[in-house]
Order: sequence, then structure tokens, then C-alpha cells
Amino acid sequence: MNFLRGTKFEAQIRLNLKGHPVVEAFAARFDVPHERAQHVVIESVIDAMELLGSEYVMKMNRVVGRMTQLREAIHFVYERVLTGSLEDIDTEGMGQNFADLRAETRKLVDPKTWAETEGAALPPLPPLPHTPPPGVTIEPIRPPVTTEPAVPATRQRGRRRHEPQYPGARPGLADRPTRAPRKGDLIPGRGGKRWGEQIATITKEIDAEGLLWHWPDLKDDVVLHFPEYGYRVWKEHGTGAVVEELLTGPSVTKGRGLTRGEDVLFTAGDVSEAYRAAKTERAHGAASPGLGLDAPYGVAHAVRRINQWLERSGVELWARRLRDNAEPGVEYLWTTRTQKRGQTLANREYALSAVVDGQIHELYIFETSVPAGSPPSDTNVDFTLVGASPAAEVYGAPVTRKSRAAIESAAQSGTDSRHLIERVEPPKVLVEALGRTSRTTQDLAHPAVQRTGERLDNLATLLEGKEVERPGRTELVGAKLLKRAFESEDSHLIEAIDALTNVVQDLQRDITTGPADPARLARIDAVVKAFHDRAARWTDKVTAADVLALIRQLKALR
Repeated sequence: MNFLRGTKFEAQIRLNLKGHPVVEAFAARFDVPHERAQHVVIESVIDAMELLGSEYVMKMNRVVGRMTQLREAIHFVYERVLTGSLEDIDTEGMGQNFADLRAETRKLVDPKTWAETEGAALPPLPPLPHTPPPGVTIEPIRPPVTTEPAVPATRQRGRRRHEPQYPGARPGLADRPTRAPRKGDLIPGRGGKRWGEQIATITKEIDAEGLLWHWPDLKDDVVLHFPEYGYRVWKEHGTGAVVEELLTGPSVTKGRGLTRGEDVLFTAGDVSEAYRAAKTERAHGAASPGLGLDAPYGVAHAVRRINQWLERSGVELWARRLRDNAEPGVEYLWTTRTQKRGQTLANREYALSAVVDGQIHELYIFETSVPAGSPPSDTNVDFTLVGASPAAEVYGAPVTRKSRAAIESAAQSGTDSRHLIERVEPPKVLVEALGRTSRTTQDLAHPAVQRTGERLDNLATLLEGKEVERPGRTELVGAKLLKRAFESEDSHLIEAIDALTNVVQDLQRDITTGPADPARLARIDAVVKAFHDRAARWTDKVTAADVLALIRQLKALR
């Protein structure tokens, strides 16, 4: 994330440093032209300020995160007291939590105070050595040799801290088929220039709870290849479009608190009032967490209709379903081509392909676009099917995994299995988007639709969390039930929560695309409220059986 570059302050800094005495001193000291000295000094100052901004944000994020944990612990005790559950309350721990919260609060300071405090703690820079006269050799300064005391034989060395790996790594993908430009291929329109390839890695830039990662810069004429992630990305010559190609893999959505790929862009509220009013979101390209990788290269601001409806509940949902129901020997390749106007999505192509026996079979290509010059809005999005190949009939609608298991069971018992065949079909959102069907303003504004929609949103937050926009960052909140399931390693509860999440997403699409039915919506609202209130208050009491019971109730109301 850039804290200074691209803002109005960058221009002011460049103006203030032009003609500054330090530029002249630098040029004289190193015998370089004035223009070169000025460039080096200005870029160095801006880089240093960027690093300071990054360090400040990371440290303040850690403080705020710790304060949030302490507040939750204190709130939990208050909640138990108010409900009459006075057993096993740790009064000493409560006092310590208050003391820790006060201490953490004092660490929250403005950037200027923080920089002055940090700077005062640093040792002074060594004096600049003088240039020796011609023919005189000065021995380099060597640090004094110190001898550390030997470690006693009985002392146990501390364990090395675990270094987390960026989520989504899947060894063995380096040689998978690709349609990315190959190293040495000619670049059309580039006067004989050829494509290069960089084997890329993702490294921690600052060791701060593993939350800040460094991705290589995306340069012209070079394909970045991340072999352990089945991911390639490059810039298209002439258009500047960012093309991403990902071999779909297991979801890394649960690791969003660690990855935060979308932080490459500022939040809507930090961009402008127009973005805030339109409630734009940061939409990933092919490397989206639900499909196996959280990468920053294709992220662009897009209205909710694109990010949540057309992508998450449309083309990406279809890609996830194909991945989850892939027949043996079949993998799915997910490719996007993203063009932006500034930070805003202008056009994005989506291509679904099957990889079989070392060959890529293109299935479908879709495209979404936003007219130039129009403000961010949910009403001016165009979505089309660009093409479908004959291979789509072979690999684009596989029999579902559940259906295959039922067919195998029927074959073993000798019963007729024809009625058990169920295939992966395009999500309803895609069908509606391609058919240009839409809800009327009257339906969307119906109180029952709004109330039930909010209730389902709250349940989704409890289950899988929700991204909340904070100044300069996005925070994942909620997911209490899922966190408890992972902490207790309850695999049955984890599977039940995943199933319930899918049902909730289907209901969310139903109530925003179908006709308003107040009676049905009221029943859904009552069922969801009863479960949510109980699960939110007594999260540790919810079992897989409770979740499965809710699934049955909701399916009966679909």
C-alpha cells in the first residue's frame, strides 16, 4: 500500500526538495550531475517516508488488535454477570485486563509523536568519511571483535519462532499447462522484443504477526510465475490489462486475516466521497481467496453488484463448484483480464478452462464492463457471455460428487441410478445476469426483504466473518462460531458450518432476485433470529447437530 506516492503530499515534497542545499551537497560529494543528484535525494526521501508510514500503520494495527482482544475479554465477563452466570469468573484476570487495556491505550499516538519517539531511540548516524587525497589509501573501519560468553551446557536454547508461509501453496504445480506467454516468445507490437519470465516468491517484508507481505513488482514484458501456487500474472502490451491465470485450489478465505491482498488499494472511504457513497469494494481478479490465492495484482474498486453478485455469487461460485466436483484427472484453470480506470474496474474478462491430460480446453468466457465517464453505480453494469466452446459439453457440467457417490452405491446394490444424476449447473445469478433479469426498486425496498437480508447478513458474519472498512485498512470481524470450531478441532462442526454458509448464500440470492413474499420471509427471519441469538450468546454450546437442524429448517423454506 502506498502511503505517500500518488497523493497531493508527494507533489509538495518534490517541490520543497528541488534546489535544497542537500541536493547540491550530494552532487558535489559524489561528483554526479545536479539532475541525477536531485532524483536520488527526492526518491530516497519519499521511499523513507513510505517505510515510516508502513511501520507506523503496522504497529498501530497491533495495538488496536490487542485492545480489541482485551475489550472482548472484558465484555465476555460483563455478559456473564448480566446473565447471572457468576461461576468461574477470574476477578484477578479481570483487573489485569483493565491494566493491560490502559497500557495499550497509551501506545496509541499520532504519527508525528510516534516518529519523534522512535527517532530519539536510534543511535546517531556515523560521520561521513572524507574523500582521501589521490594516492592515499584509507583502511576500512572494522567493527571491534567481541567474544560472547559460552552458553552453559545445561541451558536450553529457545525454539526458533514459527515462520508462517503464505496460504495457498501447493507443491508440484510448476509444470502444469499454461496459456501465459512463454519466455522467449515475441511480443506483438514491441519491435522484436521477447517475453521474459521471473520465478517469483512471496516474502515477509516486515515481521509483524505475518500480516505484511512483499510481492514482486509487475513489470512490462515479464510474466511473474509463482510455481508453488499455480499462478501466473503479466501485463498485456498496448492495453495495460492485468492478466491472471490460477489453477484453482482449496479456499484460503479463512486466512484473510493473514494475507490481506486487497490492502494494495485504499478503502472506498479513503479514496473519495463518491466511492464512499457508491459503497465500492475491492474486487480480486483470478487470484481470489475462495479459489486458492489472495494476490494483489488484479484488485480494483468495483460496486457491490460486481464484487458480490456477479463475481462471488456468479462466475467465482461456478468455478468453485466445478473445482469441488471435478472428475478424476480434471482440473480447472481460472483466468481474468482486468482493465482499470485509475483504481476503478473498467472491464474484466473471465475464462473458465479445464486441464485434462496436459491439455487446456477453454469452456466459457464472460465479460463485465462499466461505461466510461459514469459514476460508480449498481445500475450501469454490463455482463455478457462472450463465448462457449464444444468442450463445455464434456467438462463444463460434471456430475456432482454427491451424485457420483450415490450412483456408485446404487450400482453396488443393483438399483436403477438414472434418477440420481445431478450435474453442476450455472448459478442462478449467472442465468439472471445473462438474461438481464433484475429486481424492481419496489421489491428491493420492501421492509420484509430488507429485514430478512440484514438477519442473514448477521448470521453470515457469525459464521464466516465480515470485512469492515476502517481508515486505511479492512478488518475481518465476527466468525465466532467458525473460530470456536477450529480451536476445538471439531471437524463435524466445521463441515456443518460450511454447509450452512452455502445455504445462507443461496437464501441471500433468493431474497434479492425473487419476488417479495412477506409470509415466507417472516418465517425465515424467525428461524434465523432464534439460532443467531442463541449462537451469538452461547457460542461454546452450539453443536454440529444444531447447525444441521437449522439447515433442514432453512431448506424447507426455500
